Amino acid sequence: MTETTEGSPAGERPTRPTLSREYIVSIALSIIDRDGLDRFSMRRLGAEIGVDPMAVYHYFPSKADLFDGLVEAVWMETEIPQGSSGRPWLEDLVGYLTAIRAALRRHPAALPAVATRPIKTQPFLDLVEVVATRLVRAGATPADALDAINVLVYFVSGHALAEVGEPVGGPDSPEINPEGLDMSAIPTLVEAIGSGYEFDADRQFDLGLRSLLKGLGERLGLSDPADREASDG
Repeated sequence: MTETTEGSPAGERPTRPTLSREYIVSIALSIIDRDGLDRFSMRRLGAEIGVDPMAVYHYFPSKADLFDGLVEAVWMETEIPQGSSGRPWLEDLVGYLTAIRAALRRHPAALPAVATRPIKTQPFLDLVEVVATRLVRAGATPADALDAINVLVYFVSGHALAEVGEPVGGPDSPEINPEGLDMSAIPTLVEAIGSGYEFDADRQFDLGLRSLLKGLGERLGLSDPADREASDG
């Protein structure tokens, strides 16, 4: 890709980056990160790149195709190690899904699209394959592994959206205003807050994820080789 030339000698015209699917997606994602999904348009994308919007359609036949590419780009930022780590299956899954959460949190404005558009391209399927293979090694059937992955991705996407997504209707104070509330009707909440409770997104994510994984492990009969050997013995 040819980068834009700054400070070109007099008489030389600055060059524009060569169009490609990857470059178009990167610019589209930067626009959404900056301005939000509601303000994104193919016209704005063309203006940002410096081309007629119709040029984009040569690479993406429709806006839906572009969004599929954009969502895939977000998922592909997930850094999941290949191969066996030697750790218990639950710890591997915690690592995988924490990496997914980190990728999603980098693009708050794009989260509604990421959470609702199914992606079936090769790079995304390669990512799913890594997680599915780890679940199968722990004892899941391939079909159960896919169900488990869907459940887990829904949890991670929803948690990330609640953490960093823009509230519907615009931002507001996260603090509860006690005026007009009947505090005697919510004694458990009053006690929790009075004891010094503070919201911690990382703590809640870890609590929810590990609880979900343990439940799936029990439901699907997942275990590690050492556990299976001890059981056989």
